[in-house]
Amino acid sequence: MDKKRNILISIVFVMLIVLIPVGTLLKMVKQSIPLNQYTGALVGRYQMIKFNTAITERLTGGNYMESNEVLLGKNGWLFYKVETDGTPLHDYMGLNHFSNEEMEMALNNMEEFGNKLADRGIKYAVMTIPNKEQVYSEYMPDTVPVISEVSRLDELTEYVKEKCGGVIGGKYPYIDMTDILIEKAAEYPLYYVTDTHWTEEGSFLAMQEMMNELYGKRQNIDDVQFATYPGFVGDLTKISGTMDRFTDVTYELLEESIGPDMYCGGTLFVVGDSFGDAMLHVAEHYYDNVYWVRIKDYESGLIDKYNPDVVLWECVERYLPDMVEARVDIK
Repeated sequence: MDKKRNILISIVFVMLIVLIPVGTLLKMVKQSIPLNQYTGALVGRYQMIKFNTAITERLTGGNYMESNEVLLGKNGWLFYKVETDGTPLHDYMGLNHFSNEEMEMALNNMEEFGNKLADRGIKYAVMTIPNKEQVYSEYMPDTVPVISEVSRLDELTEYVKEKCGGVIGGKYPYIDMTDILIEKAAEYPLYYVTDTHWTEEGSFLAMQEMMNELYGKRQNIDDVQFATYPGFVGDLTKISGTMDRFTDVTYELLEESIGPDMYCGGTLFVVGDSFGDAMLHVAEHYYDNVYWVRIKDYESGLIDKYNPDVVLWECVERYLPDMVEARVDIK
């Protein structure tokens, strides 16, 4: 009896080994998915992740989640621990650092972009954004040590202050959102519990800082209202296959609470990463048109295409090397 059962289990196992890759390849052909995306297209991928996560959580009493990309923090907070999309844990631990040459290159890139925009009469600002781990560090698990209190973002910000007083080329605002977000983090949900990004409350604060630097006006977050909607599914729950276990709330800035003198008009063009994309929902309340592109997808002709009045180059902490490597040109 045991022999027959073992044979049956072996047959089922072999079938799974064969059917999963075959099914995945058929799916990729049908949906025209390129071969370099095989892992993401794997048939049953999220079901397997979900099963693995559930097993490890039960074995550890809910203190650990087996995932290559998601770290289970305190009170159900999820954090990004991937090493192929930046290295946010290394940022938090203080392991990532810039050389002086790299910081000089980043500053030169920021200033060069600003000068080219200024020649076209376009306002310009640079914004750096801390990772979620820095802002809500109290929810990080104790198993992740902080080796150095000075992060790569701290280094870059200090370098900009030393070289040009925090104003790039003496003309263009450099805004580091770290202190502002940490100061307000206890009062407002500035980042999602189950997502890598900031909420509309976080991006609202960023928008106010930018407008204060460019127009000399801002509205206090205490003076506006946000609608809340339960059931938000964060990217970290999707990655870890825990959509049924972790829920979140999304926030929406109510237009009627925005001061009438806060409207700017014209066109805002945000160059950067997904945090800039998340800012657009707030920016739409202040500008006639808002556009966004990833820095790696930026092309010189986009300035002519969008004809912006304002360009914001933003960069979240885990993508700071982009500011060193980017070559932002204008036709």
